[in-house]
Amino acid sequence: MATQRIVLATTKVTNNIAFTRQSLVDSAASINGSKAMRQGLEHDPHYVPLGKIHSAEVIDLDDETVLAAIADDTHSVTTTVHEPTAKRIVELSFPTDERPFILQKKHTSSDNLTVTVDSENFENMNSYKSFLDIAAKQNDVVTTPSMVRRSLTPEPLIQFVESNPELSAVLAWLAFRGEKFLRYTIDETARKTGDAISDKISERLKRLLGIYDELRSPDDREVTAHVIIHVQPQIHLLTKGRGVAEHTEIGIESLCRQLELHKDLLENADSVTFERRRRDDEWTFSYATTKSGKVISSEDCYGATLRRRDEMSRTIAVCLCLEHKVTREERHYETTAVVMAVEEDGRFELKFNSVPADLEDYEIMQVSLQTGLT
Repeated sequence: MATQRIVLATTKVTNNIAFTRQSLVDSAASINGSKAMRQGLEHDPHYVPLGKIHSAEVIDLDDETVLAAIADDTHSVTTTVHEPTAKRIVELSFPTDERPFILQKKHTSSDNLTVTVDSENFENMNSYKSFLDIAAKQNDVVTTPSMVRRSLTPEPLIQFVESNPELSAVLAWLAFRGEKFLRYTIDETARKTGDAISDKISERLKRLLGIYDELRSPDDREVTAHVIIHVQPQIHLLTKGRGVAEHTEIGIESLCRQLELHKDLLENADSVTFERRRRDDEWTFSYATTKSGKVISSEDCYGATLRRRDEMSRTIAVCLCLEHKVTREERHYETTAVVMAVEEDGRFELKFNSVPADLEDYEIMQVSLQTGLT
């Protein structure tokens, strides 16, 4: 794609969200600032940033105001073998924009768990508001406004930002100095403190995941739990699974082991992402972003990102506007039609992700299509 001019946001209501003009002005200033907005795939944290967003401007049109910018995925790739793990590592550099990436902000300075979800992952706004109300009543939990993801069919995602200063201090002591993992094994006081905090946080995560799973849209997609720990570098932990049982404890011991294995890659990092799929799996290194604006990725993660980008380039999103036959309540649902063998016969395979089970109670009022990358 190289460069493409895109619309990032608008003052019109889109996917139940409308921005004020001032918020667009503030966003443009942030995008044009000293750090770069990442160009990812569908706002999915599992995928490596392939480019950066720059040259943002606010444009006043007749019936709306939009925030437009340049998406630039121009990057060069260098592949090496990481000696401590004997695995191939890919480094992405961005010659047209060397700014470091914008990092996730810390929402609170107290010992609170900040929770953010996407209203598009709920069947209706009532379910979304019910989740926020229940979550806000949990001890030491703060909720934030809905994430804004302009993806075709946003994957179910619940994000937790952990602000526990004790955990950050313990990780800094156990994991971000010389002989990291050795320090974990021999410093019993710090280890017990870290494990106790980890257990406390994990219980809160599971409780909120259970509430989220009950209220989100009924589809068969796995849920990603995205935990962000504010330490240097910022740690992102991704677990994907169905139901609370498939999501894991934070696991300080496994995390420290991986930080030790990859310490040479993290010397200049400002964030690092680890992932695991099943309850007893070790954390595995996915990618890191650096203070010099580069990305260091495992070959597996980079390859998965490229395959997903190719799949997205062959995707059409079908947005249905439905009206309930009795209450006349309008709802919007998205589904995807993945283009199959276009060069041969243009066949389509429909995959409905968010259509209500009681579809027969609705009338289709409008159908719209979107194509290409978002």
